[in-house]
Amino acid sequence: MVGFWKRWNKEYLLQLPFARRLTDTGVNSLQAGDVVSVHEERVPHLQWRVERIEEVRPGREGH
Repeated sequence: MVGFWKRWNKEYLLQLPFARRLTDTGVNSLQAGDVVSVHEERVPHLQWRVERIEEVRPGREGH
């Protein structure tokens, strides 16, 4: 398991600053089962929590 997290840190998390944010696209494309990193203020991005989305609920505008 330690090897997995080392590889995750090197290969995936280091690419996050270059990834498009959800707000940049203007489209809510998240679905149940998606894995996301949770942005936390004053925490280095390599230490952000990784969570799995359990449920997506439409907002007032229907998306």
